[in-house]
Amino acid sequence: MKEDPSPSAYQLALARACKDQVRIRIALGEIEGAESSLRKAIAIMESLLTSHPASASYRHELADILSMNVAFREEDSERSLRALDLSEALVKEHPNAPQYLTLKASVLSRIALLGSPSDNRGEKSLQRLGEAIEIQSDLARRFPDVPLYSITLVQYHLQQSEVYFALRRPEKARESITTAAAIAETMQEKGVSQPLVKSFLDRIRERRANLEEKKNE
Repeated sequence: MKEDPSPSAYQLALARACKDQVRIRIALGEIEGAESSLRKAIAIMESLLTSHPASASYRHELADILSMNVAFREEDSERSLRALDLSEALVKEHPNAPQYLTLKASVLSRIALLGSPSDNRGEKSLQRLGEAIEIQSDLARRFPDVPLYSITLVQYHLQQSEVYFALRRPEKARESITTAAAIAETMQEKGVSQPLVKSFLDRIRERRANLEEKKNE
């Protein structure tokens, strides 16, 4: 970039590297560093989009970056809502494109993480997760040979069960867990990514055990 900042490919590569750096710094607990890397990635993509406003791929990349949660702060919420606007616009323009539908479902799931029963946002989280699950279910149905769609669908159902659990709706939490288990077991029968599916099933058993303990309290 210092030698020749003009090629878009260089700028895009740097933005993606910064995005990876955000994940690493969050994992290390370096919140301020993660925020700095995120701001740099956003600035690069904003610049690229200004130069190429019609680029669907740049809008996709920017939306994905904007929806990254650093520390569940207000700025994360504001950025995520903008990411949702971008993803919805992409889906409207390309209603059958899996990559944009996947993006929208992912953004909805990430925004749902920002909700909290304590501030009355739990129901909104459930609504957004429901929409993400609907999108992901359709992708898994349309593309049965793409395991990632089913894997992500299991993750969304597990996330949904956790929200129901937090909202003290154990029966609905059990329904979500049962659905997640059925999808994971079907994947296991097909021989899909056995270690990952096993970890899903272990997590499902643990969640069920937690629900039973809660029920008996």
